[in-house]
Amino acid sequence: QNPDRARGNLKCDAGGDFGDRDLGSPNKFCNSATTPGVISNGPGIGAGGQPSATYPNCPTELLGNVIIIQEKAYTCPDDTQKGGWITFDFNPNIVGTIDFVSVKLLDADDGSEPTIRVWKEAENVNSPPSTPSFTSPLVGNNGLWEGMMSFPTGIKRIQFEFPGSGSIAEIVYTPTKCPPDDICSISTMA
Repeated sequence: QNPDRARGNLKCDAGGDFGDRDLGSPNKFCNSATTPGVISNGPGIGAGGQPSATYPNCPTELLGNVIIIQEKAYTCPDDTQKGGWITFDFNPNIVGTIDFVSVKLLDADDGSEPTIRVWKEAENVNSPPSTPSFTSPLVGNNGLWEGMMSFPTGIKRIQFEFPGSGSIAEIVYTPTKCPPDDICSISTMA
């Protein structure tokens, strides 16, 4: 949900003018020569993601796509500074409920800290959840944070509230039910 109701493109066209380089990963200053195993010289720009920062964006595996709330209808992805909500509803007929394992947030740097809320199986999603929310840190421009979650089991909805800009790079969860003909243990999405 975007306060401007703006829709952006899923993919950046070459030569676009409005790309947000702080969404890139890894950070351009990451160097496998000084930190073995990390990916070197990525497209990410921002002091929060540099190797010496509190939340360095120097992963050992590429993050791939991230989920954002688009700023405006620019050619390239640009996460809005106005914030908003990203909500995941898990279909009980397909996956049952889920156990929320971990999350990675990239570039949460405007406003106050992002809030993560979960609704358990028996709860009404139109009412506030009974489980206390979790607040993740502001990671700075291009910073990357990974948090292990300690929410109760049996979750049917996860909601991320971004007061400012930010993105979801990864969600790891375990479904309680496997779709037919599928091998399930831990699913990752972003």
